[in-house]
Amino acid sequence: MYSPNYRKRYEDFLKADYPKILFTNNKDLFMALSLLGIELIGLHVLNQESLNHSFEKLKDATIGESYYKEEHDRNPIIKKPSHNELEQRLYINHSAYFRGVSEEIYHYMIGGYGVLEKYLKSHKGEPCDFDRVSNIIKVIARTIEIQKTLGILTSDLPHLKGNDSQALMQEILQNPPPPHLIPISPLSYRAKPNPSEILTLMPHSSAKKQAITTSTAEAEVQPSLYSALSNLALVCDRGSKVSPISNVFVTNMLCDLHVNGSGSYAFLLYRLT
Repeated sequence: MYSPNYRKRYEDFLKADYPKILFTNNKDLFMALSLLGIELIGLHVLNQESLNHSFEKLKDATIGESYYKEEHDRNPIIKKPSHNELEQRLYINHSAYFRGVSEEIYHYMIGGYGVLEKYLKSHKGEPCDFDRVSNIIKVIARTIEIQKTLGILTSDLPHLKGNDSQALMQEILQNPPPPHLIPISPLSYRAKPNPSEILTLMPHSSAKKQAITTSTAEAEVQPSLYSALSNLALVCDRGSKVSPISNVFVTNMLCDLHVNGSGSYAFLLYRLT
């Protein structure tokens, strides 16, 4: 989805329907694309461990650093944000600015909105959280770098053979992002539509999608505490909500939502910290 080649090739289809995900027979290419996807998710949910890993990869380590034009005039209030393309600076007022902000970074859009412009506009008149804005700038910069890498890896769409990208794939495979996925024991849990009801433990057959319900007290292994942690969330790329939910199966790191009359939806589980 973040490949510029994919977006350009299927632009008209994406406007009218859900995206069709293409698969490759090249194992290394599949793993490389998966790792870049994991890095993107870690960046976009601002997972600190992921940010530390990704920011070390930035080609310009000074991107997003904050400064004051005059030390005696240290004004932290966001007043009238502006971008100086020649200087590659993002000003939040007449004095404070962030360096290394290219036009591409400043105008980067998600969901039809300029990310930086929307954030600064919504915080106008408030003291600037310099660390947060710096992180947003660096996240955008690294996202753009990843998209350029994806452009190289998917240059032969729709074939995705990866024959001309062996060196690049090996570089990605040898430096994977941190494993911020939640480790969950190889058992499944079933939840009723009412989230306040107690989860029941049951064996799971991934091949047949069949399970026999067993009460928690009778189970040999107690369920993990994942359901009681407040910092867990299901990450859906489209941000859509599905209901009513008939069953929820969680196996390893995959959550499979079975929705009445709508089939099933599969999501990965991530820890948001």
